[in-house]
Amino acid sequence: MTEMIQITEELKQIRETLSTLQRPPKEILTYEEGMNLLDCSRKTMDTYRKEGMFPVYSFKGKLYVKYSEILAALESNVEGREGW
Repeated sequence: MTEMIQITEELKQIRETLSTLQRPPKEILTYEEGMNLLDCSRKTMDTYRKEGMFPVYSFKGKLYVKYSEILAALESNVEGREGW
């Protein structure tokens, strides 16, 4: 339970950081840019991918994510856990 509260707080902080950006980043991000945006490791990003938190796209052997889909996933996870 404590771990879930910590995760919820981290998601809130990420959401706040994303909402305070002056200029929205580009919509299509490389996998590595997505990892930087979420400040997570490759292993964590792969876990998010496996769990289907947001779609991951492949083009010519490279992986991509969409900024708007990452933001939507964060918002739905935070909103779904508020009130704990």
